[in-house]
Amino acid sequence: MPREIKRLGRQEEEAWIEFYPQARRDPTLPLEILIELEHDDALRRRHRGQYLCFQRSIGLDKSREARQQRIGQDVMRSLGAFFIVLPQGAEGLAKNLGHLTQACIPEDATKATERQARRLLEGNGYGPVERSICDSARKAAVKADVPTHSAKAAASAPDQKQSTPA
Repeated sequence: MPREIKRLGRQEEEAWIEFYPQARRDPTLPLEILIELEHDDALRRRHRGQYLCFQRSIGLDKSREARQQRIGQDVMRSLGAFFIVLPQGAEGLAKNLGHLTQACIPEDATKATERQARRLLEGNGYGPVERSICDSARKAAVKADVPTHSAKAAASAPDQKQSTPA
């Protein structure tokens, strides 16, 4: 019998050695094994290093989960600030700037603009421009010795008076 117990102990050690890397990767396995080791004092004394390693593995897993949770919360806050708070702030700023610019425009300027628009609509808005164009055309015609339209009209006007009986 002692030989079988030794062989069984060796097989158990080999199983623990194989199982050890798997237990490090999976967070649920160390927890289950730790519970079993806590119930059996003799087994815990025999595998003290693995017991401590599993405790450390569980602690690392908890800290990893907490870190991932913090990172996730930070990402959510950043995205929320970028896609929600920033556009809302820009919208509020645009509304306030619209009211501000409207308040900065003096009332006299708007009234003067309305008067000028009314004057242009009522009268010939292009009158001064037409007069300056006609004046420059007349001056050019005088220099070239070509009779202008107004000169023709002035020359034909006295003839018309003579032909019509008074």
